[in-house]
Amino acid sequence: MNDRFALSRRRFLAGLGAVSATALAACGSTAESSSNGSGAAASVVKFDKLAASDGNFAYNAANDGVQYHHSDMLSPNYYVFAGKKDLDGAAEVVGKLGLAQSIEDYVGQVTVVNPSEGDAYTSTDADKFVELAAAAGPANNVKVIGIDDGADFVLGALAPKLYFVAGIMTFGGSKADAAGIPFVPAYLCGAPQAAIDAVIAANGAKEVGDGVYENPDDTLRRVVVASDADVTTAFANCWEKVFSKNYRQHNETTEFYMANIAEVTDPYLLYTIPDFSQFDYVENYSASVKGLDGAFTWFEYVPTRLKDASAGTVPLIVTLHGNQNDARVQAESSGWLELACEEDIIVFAPEWQDAVYESGSDEPQPNFYGCDGLQNDRLITWLDTMFEKYPQIDTHRVYVTGLSAGSSASELYGVKYADTFAAVGGVSGPGIDKEEIATLAADWGGANVPFTYICGDHDFFGMIPVDLSSPYAFPTGEGTTIAKTDPRVPMFSIIQSYQKINGLPVSDNYDLSLNPWYGVKFDKTSDIMLGCKSAQENVLNGASGTPIMKFVAVKDLAHWNWKPEAAYLWEFFKGFTR
Repeated sequence: MNDRFALSRRRFLAGLGAVSATALAACGSTAESSSNGSGAAASVVKFDKLAASDGNFAYNAANDGVQYHHSDMLSPNYYVFAGKKDLDGAAEVVGKLGLAQSIEDYVGQVTVVNPSEGDAYTSTDADKFVELAAAAGPANNVKVIGIDDGADFVLGALAPKLYFVAGIMTFGGSKADAAGIPFVPAYLCGAPQAAIDAVIAANGAKEVGDGVYENPDDTLRRVVVASDADVTTAFANCWEKVFSKNYRQHNETTEFYMANIAEVTDPYLLYTIPDFSQFDYVENYSASVKGLDGAFTWFEYVPTRLKDASAGTVPLIVTLHGNQNDARVQAESSGWLELACEEDIIVFAPEWQDAVYESGSDEPQPNFYGCDGLQNDRLITWLDTMFEKYPQIDTHRVYVTGLSAGSSASELYGVKYADTFAAVGGVSGPGIDKEEIATLAADWGGANVPFTYICGDHDFFGMIPVDLSSPYAFPTGEGTTIAKTDPRVPMFSIIQSYQKINGLPVSDNYDLSLNPWYGVKFDKTSDIMLGCKSAQENVLNGASGTPIMKFVAVKDLAHWNWKPEAAYLWEFFKGFTR
């Protein structure tokens, strides 16, 4: 059995390379004089890349070879409802809206949706929209735009179907009341008052400024009420105030990459899109590293204000992605980038896997980038070069964390390279590297290795409860699950190894009467909140009487990052130096 954990379901769209520099004008063609949303003449650049698609007109930048420089989770997928259009009419609408730039920058896509029957949208079109969106794959960053009669449709028949949509913009409309609408960020221009009131109420929003409403507990639940003169201005303002702020996923009872939009209708939570303008963001594709043979890929996120910080003053987070994942996904979905700007932290996200394995196969395959992996000793050599490049890094405050297979790797590296990493944080980590960790722990003579571990109760690997009894673990046969059939899943021996490493009594076995999730007698157990999710925190104190190990079980969390985890890990990490 290979020593890396297989998870083929988390394959994302490939797409490497430098940031595309294609300008907005390159995404359109003929400039014409035509009527804008206010009825006045305006210069319109038609979006000439649309093609017919099942009665609609669509364009996908990924299929056109546009290069990614961020995770495809952030790629906007626009659905435009603007009445019945031919190709020229659809091209004109997209041109007026000015969607080309965000499609280009974030490798997005757009579909101008025609009524399925006749000239007007009906409730049938609402059901067909769900089918259309589901066929596009997991819901991450779906945005819906309605213009005039299309606005009435979005705030009318479509309203109850917006549970997975990351944002809506409406321009015009006259009769919709948004009955049954769930919470959804919205930019409403000229909407009927009844619809405005319903959208504000659904978001639990309160007025915070002229025409701006926000939920006090989740500011991404935002509604902007506007009166822009034309759709071009409306979209530009909508992008700045609403659309650029968030994406949306379901990671509660199942993972977003396994959630069929038509079947999983529970609330899809909102996630922030990091503000990349606050970073000196450096992409390194198949780059050389001094002292190593091979070609390596990694990403550097340095808050701009830390560029000239004093030597040895800035902590570093190294975050490791899950099996087969894009390292950018890990950086952008983990919450570390938002926290980096708040807490003055540098974040690195390396392609650490040398090879990956598909489910059911022990044959190694190329990692996401088809490069060499910064694994084991190579990770440390690479870090030495990063310390030279960024003298502001405090080498006594370097921390390692990760998701899934990256969690397991971080747990190994924290022990294997305890003189480098001041603390370790695992998220949803199966016990892939437990045997090597146990070997290192058996003759441990080094310093303590502070360790915290977080796992959701709906994780499909079923690491918790540690007796492998989770009803949510992925079924692999009649009456059994992956937790019970794959020896790489159980992680209790990692708890035992870290107990030994940290000079604590080592549990002989788990006992769920002591703790229902981790089976260990803890020094303290508390109910806490991680963002809007309930969690149980369990603490083991070190010789000084202060926490040296923490284990958290999160309610309604599947096998994926939950951004508030980063803040929790940081509160633990910053108490330790090496």
